Amino acid sequence: MDEMGIRIGHVAVVSGALVSGVIDEERASSSVQFGGLVRVPAAGVEVFGLINNLRTDTGPDGRERRLFDIELLGETVQDSRFERGVSIYPTLGAPIYVAIAGDLAKVYARPEEDTVRFGTVHQDRSLPAFVMTDKLLSHHFAILGTTGSGKSCAAALILQDHQNGHVIFLDPHNEYAQSFGDKAELIDLTNLRLPYWLLNYEEALEVLISREGPYRD
Repeated sequence: MDEMGIRIGHVAVVSGALVSGVIDEERASSSVQFGGLVRVPAAGVEVFGLINNLRTDTGPDGRERRLFDIELLGETVQDSRFERGVSIYPTLGAPIYVAIAGDLAKVYARPEEDTVRFGTVHQDRSLPAFVMTDKLLSHHFAILGTTGSGKSCAAALILQDHQNGHVIFLDPHNEYAQSFGDKAELIDLTNLRLPYWLLNYEEALEVLISREGPYRD
């Protein structure tokens, strides 16, 4: 380990947003973790990425090699701020290091945009994790989890912090009525009003005509 952190390998392949590395030494294998954040020096910047694949193959000398793939996330600019996207790619043979605490703080720093804190960073539980609400709500997304894992609380937290958004929340089980107070307009059977022209023929028939035989005929 040097002042840059633990060196785990070197760059073997550069292909778009994907970089493949070779583990240099056997003792470095324990530091290569799926989902781990790594740092690769490039010309004037430091590029960061996540390990998303681990595998082995046979090298030209017939010996087994341990390889890993890195999905590039972004880079640090001159003032050490982290920015998403990569403008300068690592070169072949460039060293690959495990990200240290200072690197994690840069990459997962709170963005300047509107955010909501929803947990902690997996690689360092002392760092808060944020969601950029404007970007999140402007795209398709899903909140998934097992029963009791906190899906409803997460949804309420995200929407409470997005007060300027126009969101229609379908709540058939009346779970969220108390979550938003006067921030939301609650529509239920007591105050729902629909214009008649909104209904098609079949729907108007069900609403206006009795189900009793003589009337329906």
